[in-house]
Amino acid sequence: MRFAVIAATAEGDLASVTGVSTRRGVNLAPGELDRRLSMSLLDVIYFVAVSRRTVVKDVLLPAPLKGRNLAAALRYELENLLPVPLEQVSWGWRRLSRDNRRYRLFAVHREEAERLLELLAKADYRCDCFIPAQALQDPDTAAEPIESALKQMLDYLPGDPSGRNLHPDPALVPRDLQPLRHRKWRMAHHSLLIAGWLVALGLILIRWDHSQDEYRVYRDRLHYLQGQLAAARQTQGSLLRSQATYRKISETRLGAASVLPILADLNARLPDFMYLASYAQNGDTIEATVISSRDDADLARNLSESKLYRSDLRKSVQPDNQETVFTLDLRSLLP
Repeated sequence: MRFAVIAATAEGDLASVTGVSTRRGVNLAPGELDRRLSMSLLDVIYFVAVSRRTVVKDVLLPAPLKGRNLAAALRYELENLLPVPLEQVSWGWRRLSRDNRRYRLFAVHREEAERLLELLAKADYRCDCFIPAQALQDPDTAAEPIESALKQMLDYLPGDPSGRNLHPDPALVPRDLQPLRHRKWRMAHHSLLIAGWLVALGLILIRWDHSQDEYRVYRDRLHYLQGQLAAARQTQGSLLRSQATYRKISETRLGAASVLPILADLNARLPDFMYLASYAQNGDTIEATVISSRDDADLARNLSESKLYRSDLRKSVQPDNQETVFTLDLRSLLP
């Protein structure tokens, strides 16, 4: 890992080194960090200092935790140690053991952290994170004074060459003090996010157009089938009326020759929603019962136009099924 360490001295000066840290050790480059060198070429830039107004405490958790549960547990432990509200400090932690139970909490008052970052800005440096040097001490030598924040960081790196055990506050360093690679990645992230939303919106619009076309096809099919169903029902009603009429005619033996023309004319004049339920012959008079699904004010006029009989009509409504029953007296005019 290519790294740089920028350390603030007690006099307010800055010292820096660059190098490469691996599992085999730390190799330092000659000289200090060159400002003309693009800092985006480095994997990480640490800013360390022996800060004032800093709290450092080692804690032992009852069980190993990870992710948000770990952050919440350490936050709870730190709140009990601070003399000020948690919102007034910048805090983080360092893992001390591989079993994820022992941690070192560190918190720096924000005014102190901002004062140190001003030194960095005046020197035209950039950094990824700020770490108080007190958090880097070995647990066995934590009580000893720190000679140099730079030396303390260089002594720490061989044991953690990738810096995975350090978790400083990522929101402490303002954007203008972050290396250029942060801005490039942020712009690339936003660009990819916008492109993803545009692609998703385009796919949604294409799918919407296809769904509208499918909807129109299904709607036309539905209208066609509804028309076919209405025509089939009308044909079925006509057949049922004719079947009922002919069945009634076939069941009677009285005056079939004179009844047939009258019933045929009656059947032709009935609307689709009516059918002949029964009839009886008394001399030249036919008493017929017609059942309808609704009332028809034009029925009497239609029957009066017949030249085969004179009609007398009475109607009633069945309360159980709301059907209209017409009782017809048809007097034959046939010779």
